[in-house]
Amino acid sequence: MSRTYFRERRLIVDLFVIALGISCWVSINGLWMQTPILTTQLPEKWNLASYIVIITQMANIGPIAFGLFRKKLKSYEGIVIHLTLAIGVFSSILLAKFWKNTVVIGTKEHSLPFLVLTGFLALVDCTSSVLYLPYMANFKSKYLMSFFVGEGLSGLIPSIVSLFQGVGGNPTCETTTINGTIHQHAVYPEPKFSVTIFCVFLTIIMIFSWVSFTILNSSFCHSELSREKPMNKEGDDNELPIMGTREAFKLTRNRIRYLLFLQALISALTNGVLPSLQSYSCAPYGTLAYNLAVKLAGLANPICAFLAFFWKSKINLKMITLLTCLGLCFSSYTAVTAVLSPSPPFVSSPFGSFLLIISWISLTGTFSYTKSCIASVFRDFSKRGQLALFWVGVFTQTGSAIGAILTFTLLNYTHIFKSYNPCS
Repeated sequence: MSRTYFRERRLIVDLFVIALGISCWVSINGLWMQTPILTTQLPEKWNLASYIVIITQMANIGPIAFGLFRKKLKSYEGIVIHLTLAIGVFSSILLAKFWKNTVVIGTKEHSLPFLVLTGFLALVDCTSSVLYLPYMANFKSKYLMSFFVGEGLSGLIPSIVSLFQGVGGNPTCETTTINGTIHQHAVYPEPKFSVTIFCVFLTIIMIFSWVSFTILNSSFCHSELSREKPMNKEGDDNELPIMGTREAFKLTRNRIRYLLFLQALISALTNGVLPSLQSYSCAPYGTLAYNLAVKLAGLANPICAFLAFFWKSKINLKMITLLTCLGLCFSSYTAVTAVLSPSPPFVSSPFGSFLLIISWISLTGTFSYTKSCIASVFRDFSKRGQLALFWVGVFTQTGSAIGAILTFTLLNYTHIFKSYNPCS
């Protein structure tokens, strides 16, 4: 990478763009990292994950509403993003204060404050895919990959912090006698710091992202705005296709449909199916394998988005297809280990743990790189980069919703997946 390449960009702007990208999914990713603790302290117990999934999918009303009123809100784009970030910041503050409070509804106790505030955070995260990507089209295309690096860090940072928190240590089995019947149950070690501290950490990240966006939207970064002239007047989205004619990557109607399908498929797997199955896939191999799979896969996400940042000139349709197929192979193996839980392949051997960890790292990295490539293609080679990225965001959220609902149904209404019990 030549020095000229770095002189052609402002690294401080890259930092602000990365910070904005971090705010995309950091809240929900962070809450998912806390579920092992939350399920032992909130009245929903092991059904809590199901509540979070349902709330997250209900939050898709955000991107739907934005899509319906996109033309009217186009001139208020900055204000809408400020509003979403404000909701994220204040929801995180309230969550740190009230996450453990409960309310009696009927005859059952529910953690209503936690669920409501989770809904607001999910609304911010879901809307970000269709809100931030079109905003990034206002900047020079070289900054788009920085945004995806930030989006990858939104999963990496909470996972690393949660590992320092100490969640996931080896449990001990205790025996109790109830009505003459002996029961064994797992007792997990206490974390090094509480859920409250973790929520404060999320709040600090959201504040940093909000400040970064404020600077991006100021005159400080005006020199990095795209100088490309619009192809038509505002509001004529329906009159001009997003098909491009540049020779480096000619976008035909069929290619657009194909790439959007791949975007939806990858999003369904990475945002819906695979995260829900990870505990079933990894837990039988032990705490060490589970932690390494989560930590290293989270690390692979921003690294591979960063590689796409440098290898932008090598993007082509065959490569995108090949990488998608490769990711599907690794995804298939992890799905098999989840289906066969608690006795997946090679569960008692170091080779099994190694293969599992490599599979999770590879599928995460491959799909992260592929998503970055698809977004870059639409940004650089379509006639309407902003409109094209809006549809990339729409298909991202559509795929994520389908994957999450499908997996939620399979986990809660079928007996395909069996949880791992270390004391069985």
